[in-house]
Amino acid sequence: MEAAHTGNYSENMEGQEYSLTRSRKLSDLKPQGNAVISFSAWFRATGDETKSQLVLSFEDAGQTIQWTSSPVSAWNRSPGAWQKIIITKPIPDGMPRSGEVKCYFWNPDRKKIFVDDLSLTVRDSVYYR
Repeated sequence: MEAAHTGNYSENMEGQEYSLTRSRKLSDLKPQGNAVISFSAWFRATGDETKSQLVLSFEDAGQTIQWTSSPVSAWNRSPGAWQKIIITKPIPDGMPRSGEVKCYFWNPDRKKIFVDDLSLTVRDSVYYR
């Protein structure tokens, strides 16, 4: 095994533009009030230069309502070590309950980066004030 943060496996994105996608319907997440969505993951970049990004996308009926990302370069303080990356956004106003949240890594330069332990949580926005 070349790399895993926990368990036996991680995703090696070398040569891949997109990681596996986590997708959840808003109605399944049961957000209350002014909820925010947090998506976190652990990554291990073999070098300090990567264009990889953690992506959080709100979509409905095949249309993107809001797309946002967090660049790995902002979190990559110790190249070669496992590090946590997180992105948190409020659910967009008017987002239908039938909509979904999609989370994934985007690796446009297709460099070697390992991804593990992806996690999606819903919290009240007061948690972030």
